[in-house]
Amino acid sequence: MGESTTLANTGAWPVDLDLNHRLILKQEETYALRLAWCVLDKPQLSVWMILIPILLVQYFSRSKQHRAALLSFSEKVLQTKKQALDLAREELERSRAPEELEMGWAEDDPRAPRPPPEPEPSRAGPQAPGLATLEEAHRAEVELLKGHYRRLLTQRGATHVELIRGAYPTAGEYRDFLERLARAEAGVHRAVLAVRTGDEDSREVVSRMQGCARRLRDVEAALIFGKAAFSTET
Repeated sequence: MGESTTLANTGAWPVDLDLNHRLILKQEETYALRLAWCVLDKPQLSVWMILIPILLVQYFSRSKQHRAALLSFSEKVLQTKKQALDLAREELERSRAPEELEMGWAEDDPRAPRPPPEPEPSRAGPQAPGLATLEEAHRAEVELLKGHYRRLLTQRGATHVELIRGAYPTAGEYRDFLERLARAEAGVHRAVLAVRTGDEDSREVVSRMQGCARRLRDVEAALIFGKAAFSTET
């Protein structure tokens, strides 16, 4: 037998946690960068900038700042996802015997990783409500993502699409997860805005993030399950 994260093949394709972890992380990195491109306005090059050198210099300076902002934005988007992914993998490696990883879960196995139930609304008291709510909202998002990643990590597949299809047999199940994720993220956004009262720039960024995230995930889901299936299945 090789490393503990790549189980020996005993007649079935083994679950490779290393590969699955890489596939998931790569997909999340791609999503975060696409979200950044959608949210952050790119400097526009005009004919006047070409004709007037000083304007062209300013354009290249803004473009450089834009690239740095894209990387910074995408890294911040990734933070929670990396935390949840690492926790999911650690829990699987601690709690599941090697033969279970090798066999994989049956679809109807009650022990199979499932997204956790949606958390109850916050009951934080009046003291420091912004901070308490933010901590709770962040924890709820991590728990939801952790359950999602546990499902993906225990699938057999050579691509992220295959992991998704294995973890979510129907488009409806995947749509349900995406809707729950959107609600969890919105809870974090509300908590952030609660401690940044009067910050209209933050509100605009949050609004654009939510709209962009919805569009990007709709496209991803349609590519995985087919546009018709995702839009009509219940």
